[in-house]
Amino acid sequence: MKRRVAQLGPELRRLRTAQGLSLRALAVQAQVSNPYLSQIERGEKMPSARILRALAAPLAVTEQHLCALAGLITENSPATDVVIANDEALTKAQREALLTVYRAFVAANNT
Repeated sequence: MKRRVAQLGPELRRLRTAQGLSLRALAVQAQVSNPYLSQIERGEKMPSARILRALAAPLAVTEQHLCALAGLITENSPATDVVIANDEALTKAQREALLTVYRAFVAANNT
C-alpha cells in the first residue's frame, strides 16, 4: 500500500495544479481539511473512498479513476467493483473480502 500512497499523492497534485486550484481551494471544495489534503499529496496518508469521491469533481476526473490510482479498483473494473469499493457501510476488510468473492465468482463463470 505504501507504493500506492506514493503514486497517488503526486498525481493528485498534478491534477490539482492542472485545474488551477490551490491546496486550500481544493480542500474547501472537497470539504477536506487543508493539512489532511497536504498529507495525502505528500504520500503520507491514504484517503478513504469518501475522500476520493469528494476530490473527483473539483479535479475533473471520475471517482473510478481516483479509486484506481489508490489501488481500490482497477481502471477497467466493472461497476459492481466500484460500488463495493465505495460502500462506506462496509469496513475496509469487508469490502476487500466481498471484492475477492465477487471476482472469484466472475472468474469461475468466465472459464
